[in-house]
Amino acid sequence: MDPPPSRPHSWTPWHFALLAAVIGLAGIIGFAFLDIVPPTSSGIACEAMEGTAVHIHVQLQLWRDGKPVPIPSGIGAGPGCYYWVHTHSGDGVIHVESPRLRPFTLGDFFEVWGQPPYLGSGEVWVKRQGGRFERFSGSWNTLALTAHEVIAMGTGVFIPQDFTFSEGL
Repeated sequence: MDPPPSRPHSWTPWHFALLAAVIGLAGIIGFAFLDIVPPTSSGIACEAMEGTAVHIHVQLQLWRDGKPVPIPSGIGAGPGCYYWVHTHSGDGVIHVESPRLRPFTLGDFFEVWGQPPYLGSGEVWVKRQGGRFERFSGSWNTLALTAHEVIAMGTGVFIPQDFTFSEGL
């Protein structure tokens, strides 16, 4: 005796609901494991590797009421994600490592960090490579980052400190 003929399977609303739930759950799990991070409002992306079109280092010193404020390690850096402006260690060195040629500013760094600089009516001092500290009179937000400069900014009485970049930076 032959088996009964198979009949085509019809999709019920229950099948569609189950399929939608599985696809939705897969999407949530995928985003959680991919750790997708959007770029900043100024377009600084978070990439899997550091870029090389722009590769400079700047040292930043922050002072609040005359006391040093530590700059944490790992700003803009995490597992599989490096913003083009980031820190590796707590020495205040900002790494600018971008795959695109463009200018970068101190404002870009604070945007990646997500912290305001606590300046209020404070001062900004800049020491360009081989020079001496000079007071910066513009907006800290627009201060262009250049190779091997030292930026000291803060409130209260503070004395900007010299900094020697290690070999390879």
